[in-house]
Amino acid sequence: MDSLFNKNNRKKINWYSFLWFVIIALLAGILIIYFVFPSMFKGPGVKRIPIIFEDESENKVKSRGNITEISKNVSRAVVKITTGKKPSFLFLKSEQRFGSGFIITDTGYILTNYHVVQGAEKISVVIPDREKVYSGKMVGADAKNDLALIKINEKELPFLELSTSRRLRAGELVIALGYPLGLENTLTVGVVSALNRNIYTENGQKLRNLIQVDVAINPGNSGGPLLNDQGQVIGINTAIIRQGFGIGFAIPISTVRGFLENYL
Repeated sequence: MDSLFNKNNRKKINWYSFLWFVIIALLAGILIIYFVFPSMFKGPGVKRIPIIFEDESENKVKSRGNITEISKNVSRAVVKITTGKKPSFLFLKSEQRFGSGFIITDTGYILTNYHVVQGAEKISVVIPDREKVYSGKMVGADAKNDLALIKINEKELPFLELSTSRRLRAGELVIALGYPLGLENTLTVGVVSALNRNIYTENGQKLRNLIQVDVAINPGNSGGPLLNDQGQVIGINTAIIRQGFGIGFAIPISTVRGFLENYL
């Protein structure tokens, strides 16, 4: 009787052992598969979107392409202005100054800064891709806002479009074109740093409501256009702070339009 009981008891123990062996083996198999093939246990979840850094973005590439096109299309209407005074008894050599300007009509009207042509007895204008040097005449001036309008006798000229938008914000891309230090059609790129700046020029004149930019502006850039990313004129480069770096100023297009209403 006892032997039969022990025999049945041993069968139960062997069955329990086998069952635990199977359970442990299954668990071990599941763990192995989980670590070796983790994707089998992941649901559809949320699809991960790769991060695109600014330099790799399509918009950044597009902006670079726009700048190239703007330079190609706009530079033909940006001119070099040379002014001179005849030699006097005290000064045997004639005095020359250089600046920039840009054509605003196909009939030869050119915008620049007043201080570029102030007191000039002779105004010479050079248009890119043309060998001729044109004689310019100042037909309008606003010393208070440092604006001047020049006329040359020529037709069918390339000209720039003046922006009609009054909305301009800090951080927007801007492009400056001109003849800094006499270098032909130099393009620099930056952003709007601030709006409605008031500054005093070296001769003590106060200029109001200027656009502050970090575009590289040097002597000779004065009178050149400040453009938006569409190639439209949003201002006229007029001044730099010599003690600082990356601080330039431009007369806003709203002031320019008010000036032009008196002459065009």
